Amino acid sequence: MITILFKYLSFLPVFVLCIFFFHSKYFPKKKRFFSLGNDFDNTAGKRFLWIITTTYTVIFGSLSCLRYISLHSTIADLGFYENRIWQIAHNGKFEYLINGHFSPILLIHALIYKVIPSTITLLILQTVTIALASIPLYCLSNHHLKNNKSSLFVVIIFFLFTAVEYNNLFDFHPDHVFIVLILLCFYFLETNKKGWFLFTAVLSSLVKEPFLFGVAALGVYTAIRYKWYKTGFCVSTLSVMLFFIHAKIILPQYYEGINPVIQSQGGSYSYLGNSFSGIIKTFIGNPLIVIKELMNLKKFLFIYVLFAPLLFMPFLSPSTLALTVPSFAIQLLSACPLHYAINNHYSASIIPFIFISFVYGLKKLSAKKLSIAISSVCIVSVWFNITIGASPISYLFWEYTKTVNPYSFKNYMVSSHSMKINTAISMIPEGVSVCVQNSVYTSRLAKRDIFYVFPYEYEQADYIILDEKRLKYVGDHIDNEKYDILLKEIPKTHTIVFQDDGIYLFKKKALFPLIPSLDDPEQERF
Repeated sequence: MITILFKYLSFLPVFVLCIFFFHSKYFPKKKRFFSLGNDFDNTAGKRFLWIITTTYTVIFGSLSCLRYISLHSTIADLGFYENRIWQIAHNGKFEYLINGHFSPILLIHALIYKVIPSTITLLILQTVTIALASIPLYCLSNHHLKNNKSSLFVVIIFFLFTAVEYNNLFDFHPDHVFIVLILLCFYFLETNKKGWFLFTAVLSSLVKEPFLFGVAALGVYTAIRYKWYKTGFCVSTLSVMLFFIHAKIILPQYYEGINPVIQSQGGSYSYLGNSFSGIIKTFIGNPLIVIKELMNLKKFLFIYVLFAPLLFMPFLSPSTLALTVPSFAIQLLSACPLHYAINNHYSASIIPFIFISFVYGLKKLSAKKLSIAISSVCIVSVWFNITIGASPISYLFWEYTKTVNPYSFKNYMVSSHSMKINTAISMIPEGVSVCVQNSVYTSRLAKRDIFYVFPYEYEQADYIILDEKRLKYVGDHIDNEKYDILLKEIPKTHTIVFQDDGIYLFKKKALFPLIPSLDDPEQERF
């Protein structure tokens, strides 16, 4: 299936390139699909920018919210992050900024969440942040291409980019902030605003620890390309220091003295070694292990679907594209398939550098070739959006027969089954511990101190809520057989208090018989 998909997607860019080769050579200018002539003035360009940005915000903000309202969001990771933000905003537990992932940037979300404590708040913030990335991207494009029309098309291509849309629709993660911050970094670099560059670069280093090497590379790039030696050195040093402080000091405090990424069995990088020195030894002494891991068709496909929609034009700017190397290394060396999949949030560290390289690559083209390039990329971007995207024009959006398709239009619609789940959830008191199936989630479940994903600690949880008609998650993966076995075990420790349409709400059995209230005349007295 992957091979067929690869061949199917790969033919179109070549086909379009051939068409536009003849188009540019033999067709008169006035018949071209796109021409840089009759450019918009600055006022009209900004007006169109806001129209495009607002349209994207309304469409994808609505989709994000509807997916949650119809109860098709998941605990991993919307529930995890809302619980973390709730703990920070409600309980003042600031350790949740660094426990697990190093994401101090969540403090901004927590401050807003404290005022408007709703899941919708987080989803709207995510959409608006991604949408506002269009502003620095437009300014950068206009700065280099000197053309409002072409800059607007760059923004349209950005919003059509499948990786951007999946970052928006795949629940909630702080990763999206990195996109706009890196674009702002380059805008401030180009406009010689050193203080603002340093500020946004520091903020970029507070998004997530895997992104720190990308920020460190940006610091090196700044020192070499712009001769901002002190600024670049500070950015790089800070990023590397934060990474090792988190990996060597913070994480071991929360995970019994180990770094779970490389030291736990089954970790994403544990095959390389159980320490940083061990990883280096593996690269030097046994590179075949690394090569074997990289020789994975899905990883080649991941690279392909990131560059093919842009017709590989980011490669025209190798110096900026080199900034993606740390992120690609982290994702492609991982043994976890999620890390090199396009339909989640892991591409956020790559997206801004790809689009900066795309703009810099376009700058190297003549006006005639620029017109052809933008025409080609627009057509190919629409094609990729239709074939592998999740927008309302995509195949996935209108497909509803697959068992697993979280982006089908049906998952944005409230059903009677969803309303029954809400009824069951409303019966769970506040403050009690809950164990929840990954595919069953509302904000009410996350706003509590003790919150488990089924089946973790289900025997100790006060309440368990499951839905047989949803995907049968065991932890963060689907396992129908194990799920059914566990479902039969639950009545040993819990009693059913709600059952309807495959939905179960279990309550923990009392350890000792309850003494009837003396105030209740209906109770049998002892």
